[in-house]
Amino acid sequence: MNLEKSFIKNKNKIAIISKGINISYKKIYEDTKTIFKKIDKKKYLILIEASNSEEFFTIYSGCIINKKPILLVNKNITQKSLNLIVKLYKPKYLFLNTKKYKFNYKKIYKIKDHELLETNFKIKYQINKNLALLLSTSGSLSSPKYVRISYKNLNDNTNKIINYLKIVSSDRSITTLNPSYSFGLSIINSHFIAGASLILNEDSILKRDFWDLFRKYKPNSFNGVPYMFELLQKLNFDKLPLKKLKYMTSAGGKLNEDLQLKLINYLKNKKTLFYIMYGQTEAS
Repeated sequence: MNLEKSFIKNKNKIAIISKGINISYKKIYEDTKTIFKKIDKKKYLILIEASNSEEFFTIYSGCIINKKPILLVNKNITQKSLNLIVKLYKPKYLFLNTKKYKFNYKKIYKIKDHELLETNFKIKYQINKNLALLLSTSGSLSSPKYVRISYKNLNDNTNKIINYLKIVSSDRSITTLNPSYSFGLSIINSHFIAGASLILNEDSILKRDFWDLFRKYKPNSFNGVPYMFELLQKLNFDKLPLKKLKYMTSAGGKLNEDLQLKLINYLKNKKTLFYIMYGQTEAS
């Protein structure tokens, strides 16, 4: 997954739309270069609070481009749980919303409410040269486990998704999932490698603001987990602006078979494809 090559190739295209502002691939790439001048060139673990924000997309892209392994945590993690993870994994750097989370570490760089902090751990561990990401599983086997994802895993997974879904640079999707979840992250990876655009959203699909964004920027794909499609059914498909979608995807659990058939029949008339996907963290 050569993210740097994609950012250079697509420099004048819109990478993300954040709070009504179009942000180009060139802008994100230049911001990553500024941040990573301040980071040790050695291979250390960087813990990142994942959110659908310009700040996250910038630091995440910089880590992938500069081959810095990432430990992703959900933006709703508690301070207590975060403290435990930091103590256990001893990352060299933290990238967090410091209005929400408090740590007395050295401040390296600030982007809006997010700061890059350098911890004071005496780091003795060595990191495998192929390690790209640590991603949490769902915790269905009693507690979440972190799965090690290599650059080869990312590359293979991303390219297969692009090819299968036929994602092209003119495509545009809207964020419906947190990037700490593998499905949400794969949407970022596949769209960035394809030179496509993402509309940044943090709202539930039950919120009016979500559908206002949807109508304004007209994404041509919708990605969700099963309960989201149950909510769409309750909202009534015909009342939603879904008519011009290129495709919809579902993953993260088994979708009710009756609902599958309803969706397939509804979308068939709109010439929209529907893909039922798989458990990505473990499969990667």
